[in-house]
Amino acid sequence: MMPSFKYASIIKKQLATFEALRRLKFSSDDIYVAFYNNGEVFTELRPPGEPHFRMNFTGEPRVKIEDYAREWQEACTWWNSPDTDDSDRREIFEREFGGGHAVALVLALKDKGIRVPRQEVAS
Repeated sequence: MMPSFKYASIIKKQLATFEALRRLKFSSDDIYVAFYNNGEVFTELRPPGEPHFRMNFTGEPRVKIEDYAREWQEACTWWNSPDTDDSDRREIFEREFGGGHAVALVLALKDKGIRVPRQEVAS
């Protein structure tokens, strides 16, 4: 089970978004957590030679950047740990990114002019 975090709602959405982009075969080196407007959190995709793409999380509160950055690092360590159950990862991904979000993401990327390395997202 994912550890408890003050910003768990946004962190889960970012983990799922990061996972969706990885499943589309974008390099993790091209995916970033970004902060704007005094604590608004975004996921940014910056593929080399292509436009940048920013995803925000509507309805989420602004964060204290230092606290969020620390929690994000802890969440990534948990996500990538061999001790983390695949079922926990799958539950977060499906809850936060299921229901057609993958199709919307691919269409938004293509609309922005970004080549999608892989056209389908498998869970």
